[in-house]
Amino acid sequence: MFTWTFKRWAVAIAVFVAGCGETEPTFAFLSPEMGPSAEDRALAQRPLERTRLSGIRVATPEGYCIDRRTRAPTFAMVFPCATLTRDPVPASMTNAAMRVTIGPELSTGFDASAIENALDTAPGRAALSRSGRADDVTLLETIRREGVVYAYIRDRAENPMGAAHDTEWRAITSVGGRMVSLSASGYGQSAIDDDDGLRLLEQLLVSITAANKQGGGLSDLFR
Repeated sequence: MFTWTFKRWAVAIAVFVAGCGETEPTFAFLSPEMGPSAEDRALAQRPLERTRLSGIRVATPEGYCIDRRTRAPTFAMVFPCATLTRDPVPASMTNAAMRVTIGPELSTGFDASAIENALDTAPGRAALSRSGRADDVTLLETIRREGVVYAYIRDRAENPMGAAHDTEWRAITSVGGRMVSLSASGYGQSAIDDDDGLRLLEQLLVSITAANKQGGGLSDLFR
């Protein structure tokens, strides 16, 4: 029974944790010498703090916004709202990049223990890597709590957020009957420490979970 469960979750992780095939765009604002574009200024007038991805409501913690240019059917990037408008990020905020990926529907309940075990294998590390190569990833720590698996990894593959940011926190869980993967890391010239990355992922997950427990009367807010 354990072997079947382990294989099932290992396959599920491999299908989507690394990004579901979505390609992360190039972020112009990572180059400080570049001023805001006309698109930046236009988007600044329409901050996006909630959306739907594959039917799942995605809401952000206060002060963070979804980058409209990255939004795809199963994927979106989240940054401090100030970053997207090229304004200074308040000192009280963690200046981080977060990724939200919506995975497949689950035919059975979410098995956090099997997920945690699957991550600590070559196929699991390959799924966590941006390159798909297990050797690029070191699993530094895992935490399992309340139906969520948090993984702290070092990924030596090429990183669109910047070569200096080779460590990040991942969270894998279930929301609305679908697998969901979240990540938090530094970007550009902004680094975050381990505790801040984990705390921010927890806040993002709280926001998403709460949004999906709300009644249908607020559905028009999540477009």
